Amino acid sequence: MKKVELFDTELWLHHLGDGKLLLQSIDEPSISFPRTGEALNGLEEIDEVVACQSEILIYSKKTWEELEDLISKVKIGKKSKNKIIEISVCFHDHPDWKLVLQSTGKSKDEIIDQICNTEFTIGMYGFVPGFFYLDGLTSDLHIPRKEKPVDHIRAGSLAMGGQYLGVYGSSTPGGWYVLGSTDWIIRHKSKKKFFNIGDIVKFKQVTLPALNKLLENG
Repeated sequence: MKKVELFDTELWLHHLGDGKLLLQSIDEPSISFPRTGEALNGLEEIDEVVACQSEILIYSKKTWEELEDLISKVKIGKKSKNKIIEISVCFHDHPDWKLVLQSTGKSKDEIIDQICNTEFTIGMYGFVPGFFYLDGLTSDLHIPRKEKPVDHIRAGSLAMGGQYLGVYGSSTPGGWYVLGSTDWIIRHKSKKKFFNIGDIVKFKQVTLPALNKLLENG
């Protein structure tokens, strides 16, 4: 671990083995880690970036020295105009709904109505490729993540955990509560079509046959 100055701020840099670098904030960061991660993710030399509010994990086949030099030259430009993205979702009868209703004290229709009438903001990407965190969930819908994650959550699942809604772009274990299935699956999207940090997401409720048709068309 060593202290470095990147993006006009001091950060801790950890070498985690071949092809992995971790940047962490030292004090209150003067940069937006999600926005910085978005800029790094656009570089051909970098395979994957996982950014949260206080750190960035970078995967690359470059050496540590090459990565450090590459990162030092990245310029974080002005925030681009945010897009408004509509994602179709089928709120099926997943077993997680029972615990969500118990925890929030709301009905399923109330929760669906609230989600479909809220504009969410993409706060960050992580913890696996294609997964993004959505800000905008009101406090009455905040629910602690599961104490024991499940082994498999299907790609395209819409779920809630803590203060966020999240969409699973790929199949993975997870500790969030699944609410439904969406038409966002990472295999249907090229890297260039990924949403940007700060983009606005609105959910449109659809039937299961309508969702399946969207997925078939890619």
